[in-house]
Amino acid sequence: MILTTTARALFNKLDELIRQEKFDSVVNMIESVLLDGDSSRDFPVVEQGILLLYKAESLFRLCKFSASEETILRSLKILSNTEINEQFARAKFVRGQVLQALGSLESAEEEFNESYVYFKRLDDVNGMLKPLNRLANIAYLEGKYEKAADFLKRCVQLSQRSDDDHDSMAYRLNLRRIYTIQGRFAEASGISCADDARVTDDRLFQCHAFLTRAHISCLTLDVDCAAETLENAFHLIHDTDLMQEAIYYREYSGLLAYTRGNYAKAREYYHKVLDMPEPTASAVAQTLRMLTDVYIAEEKFAIAEETAVKAEAAITRINERIELGALYRAYGQIHTHKQEAESACDDFKRSIDLLREIGARYELALSYLTAGKSESYGFDERMRHLEMSRMLFIEMDVPKRVEQVKIAFAELRRAANVSAASRKDDLAAPAIITGNRQMKEILAAVERIKNTSHTVLITGETGTGKDLLAEYIHRSSTRANKPFRIVNTAAIPSELLESELFGYRKGTYTGATHDKAGLIESAEEGTFLFR
Repeated sequence: MILTTTARALFNKLDELIRQEKFDSVVNMIESVLLDGDSSRDFPVVEQGILLLYKAESLFRLCKFSASEETILRSLKILSNTEINEQFARAKFVRGQVLQALGSLESAEEEFNESYVYFKRLDDVNGMLKPLNRLANIAYLEGKYEKAADFLKRCVQLSQRSDDDHDSMAYRLNLRRIYTIQGRFAEASGISCADDARVTDDRLFQCHAFLTRAHISCLTLDVDCAAETLENAFHLIHDTDLMQEAIYYREYSGLLAYTRGNYAKAREYYHKVLDMPEPTASAVAQTLRMLTDVYIAEEKFAIAEETAVKAEAAITRINERIELGALYRAYGQIHTHKQEAESACDDFKRSIDLLREIGARYELALSYLTAGKSESYGFDERMRHLEMSRMLFIEMDVPKRVEQVKIAFAELRRAANVSAASRKDDLAAPAIITGNRQMKEILAAVERIKNTSHTVLITGETGTGKDLLAEYIHRSSTRANKPFRIVNTAAIPSELLESELFGYRKGTYTGATHDKAGLIESAEEGTFLFR
């Protein structure tokens, strides 16, 4: 397309303002042109469509998503009637960004795919990279981490044909985020991004690099590094119009304050996100979930539950599965406080199952740790959950979290020892008083088999008391003073089932620092209940 001299000069000015992250100035300049009848007549309709595209892009960067959507639709209406495929592809990409920010992930994915196809027809490498990166982000939100990583690896490979040296670093940085979520901290730290922020004058890239490093530092409990890198990010954000990066800064600053135990400060940061005119749908979902964690830490369980309900609605809307898994964990804590043990155990199971399914190992380890601290479980199951957490944190090389698990082990054992004396008189089987003929037949059968060394099968619908009957058999038998172990095999990942049941020797695998008896061995001469 041949641009008028006036348009070419204006577009050059707009490009320079965007490079300087002066998005408000871009919007103001375009509005002054389009609202001025004399000035707007200098631009053909097609060029006005491109101006609207610039405006929509800048409104998006300013987190004014509703205004951006209205503007990009006007731009698309004009550009769709032209043969300017490059600008049309760019407009499709912007609309995808807006739809994603508003929580319409499926529609956003369609726009990104169409944008990619148009850019590919033009063999526009820089253009192709943008929708691929966004498709990776959608896969990430859906908990499809390997798919997200594949998109980003394609970006890294394709960026070798790009004329922008920052492209490859940016996509490697996003790949680092994926590995961080998976708890692959060593791999995340090992991804070369040309020493991150210190070798580039690109302020946006610098900011992203600082924020990513701060996030990793928060998760590994390196609070000093997190504070330093967040401070660096703050100065970049403060000097520019990086509104979306301001969201990440507030989220991570809230996480750092929460990690330090400064819950009032954490709430302050999270409310700053929620009080923004138009935070992204993902930011609302994540922030409400993290705010729930803060209220739980403050033991404000009523408001925690109210916040959790809001978080669930926001998370479900965009199907951000890692946040849903983390929210189930919060529900488990809330129901534990309310002494609703069955609901709490169900919540923890849903959290563990979902996080294990999507491969979010760090959050999975946290859910095991939290379940291990929950009084909704018995001693043996709490010990097993803590051991699962310990193994995962060792594999991820997060020593400060491993230390937290050790403390939880010690506290649990100490509590068990304190109450051991009071349990000595409880070894006798509890009396079961019944007039029901079928129940009497069951108790008679128990008398016949209680001392057998053979396997006993107990069947019945959920909630009919199979676990209680199993314990009754144990307490009635000659094994009453021996261990009674209950193991829910469905809650143990298949790859860990063998080592959990049969134990392992020191050095068998990475992180096996000592011999560990299996659950079956721990029940020797007692009763072992599979369920």
